[in-house]
Amino acid sequence: MPNLWICYAVISALALTGYNLAFRLAGNIPVLMFLAIANGVGLLIYAISLLFNKSQMAIVPDGKTLVLAVIVGLMIAASEIALFLMMKSSENGLSIGIPLMNIVSLLVTALVGWLAFREQLSWQGGLGIAFGLISVWLLTYKSS
Repeated sequence: MPNLWICYAVISALALTGYNLAFRLAGNIPVLMFLAIANGVGLLIYAISLLFNKSQMAIVPDGKTLVLAVIVGLMIAASEIALFLMMKSSENGLSIGIPLMNIVSLLVTALVGWLAFREQLSWQGGLGIAFGLISVWLLTYKSS
């Protein structure tokens, strides 16, 4: 199945939508407690998955991979704390904040891929980035 990655992308997007809604619906729970519970459940699922996929446990990562994993963990924690605080400090966190975060992440990722990894960018990709920049402006623009 050459296009299986599209299914995974859709599943991931739907899961992230649920994730974003959960942040919005969370009551007056402290930020770190909410995140500890959510991440604890995620870690439990990962651990159970490893038990059923023994081949993954046989792989020993090198030092560089471990350092990158720690950095990613720190980035995830910073992102989740900022996301939770955004949801709690804005009535438009779900409708404007989440799309804004996703678009900015897409723009920065595409730029890094193009500049640092020399990935090709078609004119359609460039147009998509231009539309992303326009959408950031439209989402954040306040008319006087």
